Amino acid sequence: MITDTHLDRIDEDHPETRYGRLFGFLARIVHDTSNQFPVYGIGLEEGAFVAIDEQGIATVFGNGTTQGQDAYFLQTQGAAPEQIQPGLPLIWNHHGKAVKVYKISGTPDGSGQFNLNN
Repeated sequence: MITDTHLDRIDEDHPETRYGRLFGFLARIVHDTSNQFPVYGIGLEEGAFVAIDEQGIATVFGNGTTQGQDAYFLQTQGAAPEQIQPGLPLIWNHHGKAVKVYKISGTPDGSGQFNLNN
């Protein structure tokens, strides 16, 4: 399980979002482990957080605005990246089926749940 926070942070030191960074982490693990198992990731926008209970149920909390409230739950689908080499762009598509992504928008009281067990 890989986690990455502040996916949407953009400032003078960070001119781009970090969504691609999370995919890069997942791609590298899939490549290095020869697709032996699915890899999971949780990505959070700045202002969102996930609470996980003892049964593995994740509840998403957020600031209740249109930005900084979303959590993304990712699962790789077994196919290795088409291109993953230093100095070249990452290519990982497999006809749009390389990674499943679920997006849940959080509220201050907690909204949306995601079962991390399945």
